[in-house]
Amino acid sequence: MTRMTSGRTRHRPVTVQDAAALCSLADGETGRLLLSADLRTEEMAVHFIRALNTQQWAIPRIIDNDGVAEGLCFCADIEQRNLCARLVAVFASPAAGGGHLRRYVHDLMWALPYHRVYSLVPWSLPDLRKTYENAGFLAEGVMRDHYVYGDCLEDAAVFGLLRPEFFAASKPDELGD
Repeated sequence: MTRMTSGRTRHRPVTVQDAAALCSLADGETGRLLLSADLRTEEMAVHFIRALNTQQWAIPRIIDNDGVAEGLCFCADIEQRNLCARLVAVFASPAAGGGHLRRYVHDLMWALPYHRVYSLVPWSLPDLRKTYENAGFLAEGVMRDHYVYGDCLEDAAVFGLLRPEFFAASKPDELGD
């Protein structure tokens, strides 16, 4: 399910060859909050990628532009019984991630029967919150003191998207595969 989004930007499956790119994304402000601190070494990134690729329904995708990683999206905390999953999206530039997130959700909704995907976004990342809103997610609430960042606790904004909402908001040219 590799798709061209614009120019030479691609959404493609994550492989162990992406370990350095994953480390780079994990080292950014968004990555430090959303990904494990263990991902700062390529060895641990390889273990993470292998584990992620064994998780059914995770659909991990890296967004690269001429070999430079612009983002990573995958599903976690997957509840197949309830057709629900937490979406994790990390972008080198969250303000520019809306189109990438929308493309990932499009592919996800067409590939799997998820009824609901949601995300927990650190309150200190307003650009990432805006990215989710631009991709069609609705703000659902706040999880207080959810993230530990250094010696501080931080709230998480909860964003959700239901399958019917996604398809109702999709443009006709986005609905075909």
